[in-house]
Amino acid sequence: HSDARARLKTQLTSVTTIIESRLREFESPVRELSLTLGQLVACSVPLVEVPIQLQTGSEALAMGTVVRFTELLSRVIRLLPLATDSDIDSDKISRFALDLTPFLQQLREAFEIQDGVLIGDLLEYEIAPRLAQLPSLMPDGYIRTEESAKE
Repeated sequence: HSDARARLKTQLTSVTTIIESRLREFESPVRELSLTLGQLVACSVPLVEVPIQLQTGSEALAMGTVVRFTELLSRVIRLLPLATDSDIDSDKISRFALDLTPFLQQLREAFEIQDGVLIGDLLEYEIAPRLAQLPSLMPDGYIRTEESAKE
């Protein structure tokens, strides 16, 4: 019984966390988008390490990084329509997304066929450098970290 209760408690905590996150997205979409973009840009650094992790047997660490990247990217996609901010150049963002999409499709295909070399190359040479360009697409000071949001 205690094992089942512990699992249920863990699942309820996870659901609560997701609901709280979605509420923050609806209450403050611009702030949440700004923070999420900051996290996504910061994610470009560990993405470059994924090929090495895959080659050295650290698959779990590599997959954790890729999962984090996909969660953040999904959140940005979810938040963009909610964050109606006239300072955002939607044409630039659309071009960025169009440029990134083929590489994301190739990444999905590389995972399907379990091609570690292609996964690594796409992350290191195509996706991570594009993520690093995100700050130049947004208004100055728009992309924030958790620390800058507390100020």
